[in-house]
Amino acid sequence: MIWKYASSLFLTILVVAILSACKEEPKKQPVVTDKESLNPIQVQPTEISSLIPVIEPNTTNPSISKTITLAEKPLKSSVKESSNGFQIEFVDAGDAYVMQSFSTPRKDAIVHVVRRTEANGEERWYRKDLLLVRPESKEVRTFMLMHGRTDDSYTSDSVTNSYGFLDEENILYTAVHGMAGTDTSYNIEKMNIYTGEKTVLFTRQPENPSPDFFTPGWLTNSKEKLVLPTFSQGKLHVFDLKQQSFLTAENRFPSSWPMYSIFRSPDGERFWHGGKLYDLQGRLLSELKETGNHRLAIHWSPDNQFSAQHYAFEDGDEHRMSGGESDILGPQGLVFIDRSGKISQRFETEGDIHVELVGWIPKKQTAIIQYYQIDKKKPINEQRINATYKAVNVVSGQTRTLTAVFMEKLNNFERAETWSPYSSSFDYMFFVDLDSGTYWRSLERAYYLGQLEDGGHRWMTIDYGKGESVIYNLQPSKKKIERIFEGRTINPGELLLNQWFISIERQGLSYKRLNQRKQS
Repeated sequence: MIWKYASSLFLTILVVAILSACKEEPKKQPVVTDKESLNPIQVQPTEISSLIPVIEPNTTNPSISKTITLAEKPLKSSVKESSNGFQIEFVDAGDAYVMQSFSTPRKDAIVHVVRRTEANGEERWYRKDLLLVRPESKEVRTFMLMHGRTDDSYTSDSVTNSYGFLDEENILYTAVHGMAGTDTSYNIEKMNIYTGEKTVLFTRQPENPSPDFFTPGWLTNSKEKLVLPTFSQGKLHVFDLKQQSFLTAENRFPSSWPMYSIFRSPDGERFWHGGKLYDLQGRLLSELKETGNHRLAIHWSPDNQFSAQHYAFEDGDEHRMSGGESDILGPQGLVFIDRSGKISQRFETEGDIHVELVGWIPKKQTAIIQYYQIDKKKPINEQRINATYKAVNVVSGQTRTLTAVFMEKLNNFERAETWSPYSSSFDYMFFVDLDSGTYWRSLERAYYLGQLEDGGHRWMTIDYGKGESVIYNLQPSKKKIERIFEGRTINPGELLLNQWFISIERQGLSYKRLNQRKQS
């Protein structure tokens, strides 16, 4: 399968590269397992004050506490006022880095997961702490999430993630464990983010696959199953949180450098691999046929109901966009597939014309597609020329050519949505009025930051050359675009609680409150 398809995939390659650097192919043969978990184990909370260090005693071997220095180093931080917000600075935190950030279900705080590692002789220790931040009061509480010896920090990075909330208080994660001179193992645990109380759900699971590592796992929308696939061996581990059991699928779903090969649905219940659709038992549901000579990218609709598979018949130079990190093969075919795996619509081109998905209007069972030619003389992001856009009803197949208008001329603002399990899209904002057959497309590429409670939309542009960012609000009721933030940053950042823009800084975090200052 040719993976060189769209510039949006570059972010995915970066993610794999970070986890895969210096990795070797696994030498062990895959083994199918089907075991029952141990009963949940309650663990007392460990809250860490930024002022009063707490050293956890080692009851198994007290002498080890003299060598496990990272266990004795609680994550210390200080809060400093800044323009329109504040900064959290880590103090004497070594290689501390913020790995994940998200809002709490109650919308009363923001959670950050911070990783640190430390070498001690031939041993490497791995620790993650959880920061609970209440931006309005600037209160910061810290809990130790995990600590242990790791025999492969790449593997530990790939699996010790927080996979989401099980309820309003408890977060699900995989924790590293291992003492000096012992093998590294992992547990699946949950923790109350307000009290720090932990519960071990699965002991010594998932199995340590090193030198292999994990592709990004996921918690299903039902919050009943945690899925953890491995990269090269392609083992699919599925943990049933409700039944407290797990299985490893008999089939294998390997990925190949430098791309992930599993493309899960947004609800996490199904996934594509190699042109085939599977359920979480690893059972084949459907197989795509007649999709050209080169299978390219596949995308799920955000509502889980459809997929779009791109493909190409020819791999000639005239079909490639070039000038970036690698050549990008322009698709010459596109099929829409329903949830069962059956093809509902097909679009193919001839000559130098290419066809590509722009995004979805899920509530209307509609996809926006574009037809274009390629001009290699232009910059890589401008090589799609003479583009025309169409709205496609993926059920009936009915199409309508869209006409470009100024944003103020739109009566309805339906955003062409995209979804990826691996990365945020850095692309043009595209809004459609399906009733009038018109659209507006932004002049700059941007990260979409989310829809607001009043129906507005927010996105962020980045000028990487100048290191400057701008955040915009689109208010459909006023048909106005406001610049609500300008700053020197090249970090996409995250917009949390709808008003705090948070970016990762060197040894800390920056919180900026977004002011609603109008500047059309």
